[in-house]
Parts: sequence; structure tokens; C-alpha cells
Amino acid sequence: MKISVQTHGILDRLGIEAGMAAISAAGFDAVDLDLGTGLGYEEMLACKESKKYKDENIYPYLDAVKAAAEKYCVEIGQAHAPAPAYIKVSPESTEMMHGYIRKSIELCGYIGCPKLVIHPIFDGSARFPEYTKEEEYKINIDFYSSLIPLLKKHNVICCLENMWIQDWKSKKI
Repeated sequence: MKISVQTHGILDRLGIEAGMAAISAAGFDAVDLDLGTGLGYEEMLACKESKKYKDENIYPYLDAVKAAAEKYCVEIGQAHAPAPAYIKVSPESTEMMHGYIRKSIELCGYIGCPKLVIHPIFDGSARFPEYTKEEEYKINIDFYSSLIPLLKKHNVICCLENMWIQDWKSKKI
């Protein structure tokens, strides 16, 4: 059994080298590599391009992550694709995020990461859902099905994350 930790909040604060050293020293065998875009919600709404995902930035970053992981004997067991996969108020932003999700599949193939967590398309409102359960199911089947050829091409397994819904009035998840 491998003990793993998410890199979000570690590598960006400590740096790649010190972050991987700390992860290893803490006894973790593997990481869930955060492939977030580095964009805030307002930037996503504005369809701002992610500087992190520019080829001249992302590939050297991943090379450094992979080298540090190997140096400290930490496996990149899985990665987390950028999220959210759905931005209710902006179809353009949703499509932009889908592009980053597709790119993250390629990036996993590039560093040999075997698994990628991809969040489903969901609204999250228990009180006023935008879609019926059946509609949301169909949207997700179509979305994930569209990723299959790319997943196969890069030898990456898609992992689904169980998401929540929230009743905003009662403040219960």
C-alpha cells in the first residue's frame, strides 16, 4: 500500500525541490500532482489564458517535478486535472476548462503519470439544480466519452471524484 498526499499548497509554497523533500521526509510514498491552471474564478470567467499551461512553462515545470520526485523516491501516482469542469454562467469558460482538462491528459502521458482525477460536470445546488439527474448523467457520459481516445493515446486512466451538492439555504452539504 502506498501513502499519498496532494501537492496543492506544498510545491507552490515550498518550491519543487524542497516540497518533494518534505513530502518524502514526512513518509509519503506518492503524490497526487495538482495540475490546476493557476487561475482564480474571476480569471476563469474572463477566459484568461493560464500562464502555467503555456508550453514554455508547463513542460519545464513537469520536468522539474518528475526529477525531484525521482530524486526523493516519491511516485507521481496520480494527478488532479484542472477544475471546475463546469462553470454555470459561462459556456465559454467551461469550454476553456475542458481544453485544460484535455491538455492535462497529455501532460500525464508526458511524465508517465498513470491516473488522472477529472471532476464531473455538476451544478452543486440541491435546492435549485440546473439539470435533472438524468440530464446531468447524459452530459457527463458525453463529456467523459469524448476523452476516451485521448486517454487511450496517452495511456492514462480517468478517475472520477465523488462530488457533493449543497443546500445553500440550510448550509448543509
